[in-house]
Amino acid sequence: QKFDNKKLFFVDQLKFISQHNSKLTYLNSEKRYQFIKAIATSYHENELLVACGQISKVSLVSFQPTTENNLEFTPRQNRPCLSLAWNQQEQSLIAMGFDKNKFDHSISVWDIRLGAATENSIVNLIGLSESTHSMVWHEKSLIAGMSQKYIKLMDLRTSPTVNTASTKAVNGLTVSSNGRHLASYYDNIVNLFDLRKFTEPLNQFQLANNLAQISWCTTTPNCLLCLQKDNSRTMNIIDIHWTGGVELEDNESAHFVKRSIDPFEVVDRKN
Repeated sequence: QKFDNKKLFFVDQLKFISQHNSKLTYLNSEKRYQFIKAIATSYHENELLVACGQISKVSLVSFQPTTENNLEFTPRQNRPCLSLAWNQQEQSLIAMGFDKNKFDHSISVWDIRLGAATENSIVNLIGLSESTHSMVWHEKSLIAGMSQKYIKLMDLRTSPTVNTASTKAVNGLTVSSNGRHLASYYDNIVNLFDLRKFTEPLNQFQLANNLAQISWCTTTPNCLLCLQKDNSRTMNIIDIHWTGGVELEDNESAHFVKRSIDPFEVVDRKN
């Protein structure tokens, strides 16, 4: 999971690691949480707060030594949490996406300022009898890849206003740093959307192997980083350009250049 100046990794336990100047420093770990399906770090500047989506609940994990880990959300119908997304502007809001159940909603938005997950603190319920595979916030709107067939852009300030794009690419939703473009993927295909004209993708990019994760560069809004499921150390950077210049205008198309980087050192595990 990617976030400012901190990184979280998990294998069989939760570990908190800080990242400064490309050097990783182990800080803390939490061993009580198992079968983690999704994970997201908050944007709180003064607290190391992590949400863990598990088989049947979402737990908030605080790595502050004086804080008890006692906040959890359990959906009304027991099923796995598939995705989590903190709101960067309203930092107390977290969206939780779940697998399908015909009697329950697949998205719950929790305002943790209001305490434990109750009817008062769950401020939105969305997607009855649907599944939610990935989510990302765009300002005050929530974007969700749902039911393996469409992406929904929802303005939650009122009764949700929904724009829908039909696509199989419902995984790995990520918004560019300039807030103009959305990327998502399925299998080895990356879709690129313009958030101003959301109904269909601008372009598709095909890679050699199925994807594990994608993420926009935080400083260069036309660069998309892609990690493939091929057990290699190589990442692909898709450098996207527009026919008319830096920004997309009406009736223009996107084209791209693929580059590869090898950011990981080879570790001799025998030693």
